[in-house]
Amino acid sequence: MRKIGFILSAATALLLTSAAAEDYEFTVVGGAVWPEGNLGINSEGAFGGELQFNNVNDMIKPEIAVLVSPQTDYRKSTKETTISRFLLNGVHEYETVLPIIPFVKAGLGYENVTDKLYDNEDSVMADAGFGFKHEWTKSIALKAEALYMLKYNSDRWDNNLAGLLGLTFSFGGGEAAAAVPLDSDNDGVYDSKDACPGTPAGAVVDERGCIPDTDGDGVLDPNDECPDTPAGEIVDTRGCLIDSDKDGVPDMSDKCPGTRAGAIVDGLGCEMDDDRDGVVNLDDNCPDTPQGFKVDEVGCPIVKTLKLHFEFGSAKIAPESEAIVAEYAQFLKESPSYKAVVMGHTDSVGSDADNMALSEARAQSVKAMLVENGIDPKRLKTEGKGETQPVASNDTAEGRAKNRRIEVWLLK
Repeated sequence: MRKIGFILSAATALLLTSAAAEDYEFTVVGGAVWPEGNLGINSEGAFGGELQFNNVNDMIKPEIAVLVSPQTDYRKSTKETTISRFLLNGVHEYETVLPIIPFVKAGLGYENVTDKLYDNEDSVMADAGFGFKHEWTKSIALKAEALYMLKYNSDRWDNNLAGLLGLTFSFGGGEAAAAVPLDSDNDGVYDSKDACPGTPAGAVVDERGCIPDTDGDGVLDPNDECPDTPAGEIVDTRGCLIDSDKDGVPDMSDKCPGTRAGAIVDGLGCEMDDDRDGVVNLDDNCPDTPQGFKVDEVGCPIVKTLKLHFEFGSAKIAPESEAIVAEYAQFLKESPSYKAVVMGHTDSVGSDADNMALSEARAQSVKAMLVENGIDPKRLKTEGKGETQPVASNDTAEGRAKNRRIEVWLLK
């Protein structure tokens, strides 16, 4: 027992001579130990201390620990014993997940039993465990750990498990204060782990010490006005998708790039044509054209009149006029919303009744030819005007020829 104490004291003194301020920490621990059944020992309370040295090796930090279970009861006996465990471990701490520091440990030690029973002996032992520290300040942390201990007892190996909770104090003194890890830009990440030194004051940083760019578009979050840009897209200095023609639709979705300034566009970035007449709103002088009307270049309905002339007393369409009627029929096909009224006229020669009948016959012959050219007869009506609407004087042959005519007018 004295030899073990001397060895631990010497090791502690050697490590302390090389330790800088706050380069070592001491933990006061307490908890429970659950022994293997064949030891004949009840579950034990335990308390003790752990001294860890942080400047000896970056990967493995030495730790000296003492764990005492006083007045532990033997099962099936009135005897009590005190069990003392002296451990020398190596501790590996993982990268800080602020404010949590995970760690694992393993090492060798010695167990002393004051009152021996059921083949429990003083013996060497091995241990391994894991846990974490929760930093409250740079000098104080809460520590929790689980420990597995394997001991050689009278030709057999016995197992113990321990669960410990403690309070860790980091301390030192004198000039060693300079060894405290630096955080030059005060961003919460030590310089040794800071991938982005010189962060502006007050900036929120990630675990690497860098201002984050959540959507990965190259514009840091504090300056990113469009923080959810799809991956791989090119953005402007504001972090927003580029809209070259400034129509409100980003280039990546714009099916009509180069939209003119002031134009109203749809979701694809193309100019709107609300009345669907083929002329976009910006150029449409007649924005409410009924659907199906043929329009001109400024979006207004085209009005087209058919005028034919007849020989005296005849309702027959001359062969040279048939192409004119066919052309008019094609216009009506291209403007399916139009209807038309075919009006026949005569000169003043003859009785009013005869002229009225002749004018109706002329109107019917033109309607029949339009139907032959594919126009629905329901779109056409006829009217005989007789001699009532002359366009020239009936006193001359030339004037009477002008009055013997057909006029077709469009109806909306």
